[in-house]
Amino acid sequence: PFVGDTCSGMIVHRNLPSHPEAIGGSETGVPVGPTPTPTPTPTATPPIPAQYLIDYIAVAEPPSHPGKLLFQMKVTNLSTVPANSRWRMVWNSITSPDEQYYVGMTTDASSAVTFEYGTVQTQSIPPVVGVIGVPTENPLGTPDGASNFNADGTISFYIDKSLVGNPQPGDILGAVNGRTFNTGDTPPETFQRSTLLVDHTFIKGNTDTSYPPATYTVVGNTSCTASGIVPISAVSRKTHGPAGDFDVDLPLTGQPGIEDRTGGASGDHKVIVTFAVPVTVTNATVTPGAGGTASVSSFSINNTQVTINLTNVSNAQTLTINLIGVVGGANSGNVGIPMSVLAGDTTANGLVNSSDVAQTQSQSGQPVGLSNFREDVTVSGQINSSDIGFVQAHSGTGLP
Repeated sequence: PFVGDTCSGMIVHRNLPSHPEAIGGSETGVPVGPTPTPTPTPTATPPIPAQYLIDYIAVAEPPSHPGKLLFQMKVTNLSTVPANSRWRMVWNSITSPDEQYYVGMTTDASSAVTFEYGTVQTQSIPPVVGVIGVPTENPLGTPDGASNFNADGTISFYIDKSLVGNPQPGDILGAVNGRTFNTGDTPPETFQRSTLLVDHTFIKGNTDTSYPPATYTVVGNTSCTASGIVPISAVSRKTHGPAGDFDVDLPLTGQPGIEDRTGGASGDHKVIVTFAVPVTVTNATVTPGAGGTASVSSFSINNTQVTINLTNVSNAQTLTINLIGVVGGANSGNVGIPMSVLAGDTTANGLVNSSDVAQTQSQSGQPVGLSNFREDVTVSGQINSSDIGFVQAHSGTGLP
């Protein structure tokens, strides 16, 4: 479901923390398609830079900026800003069916940042009948001077409604999406061809049927009433040696996410909960599953993120992490995060059996990355006989 409010930001789409949609980007070197067959001398592929990985996008109409829309893109990190790159949010025009609007941030060869807005038009280049059209940016000017970016990866674009079709309450901004580009070309680069995307927030060819629908209904720049608070995301994070950090998604609804990696002798796990706005939290507790054990050793807050360190977590259970007294902006309440723990369940189906053993064996010797970090159950940064033995030792276990 949509998260947030129309004053500070309504999340219209969130990508999974593992960013499977970015795998195969032409600028990343990540293989396209099914997991490749193991080779005698596997070669590690470059990781996708965090500056291009889109965590979520949001739209708002802040009362503090009357008559303006706020488009927000949250990438994983912007402590350093890469050169010759583009961050774009695009949506359908309400006045022209053949046109889209965009707002964007651009860097030049020196990483200097500028903001712009304009239209995206699809036309043949050259304009010959039968030639597939290329989406091309048509810059129109600069958005509101309040537009900015932060080191945590939040990019905010403020734009006067009169510059983008003057949408009125009840109008729908359709197919709202985020796109990042690093073509290596010196700006101004204007193409938005799909093969240039590093990351995006839509399923190619299926934009309007993503879940939730990536639309925003204009309501006007009015004050928001207080309501409950819901996180944007929750993940179980572990460091896989030199391969770095990898996250198991913990969905807030539906089937709980399953942490299959070792918690060590003490049963330690780290959970990161992210909100749309900076928050305060009174306390953090954990409710173990039936017959299970778990406790919170510590928790900390950094702006929009809450980190909860769990210990003494026993295997084969579904527990609930409780954040008590969460306050963020006009919203407040308690938040519960479900999390299943089943060591060795690399297939995340609630059972450890021959399928998990075979899956781990198939990745033995491969470099640890987004597509196979679950098989590095020992979190060593390598997938080898130790991981296979770990999964075999837990074969026959399952969630209640």
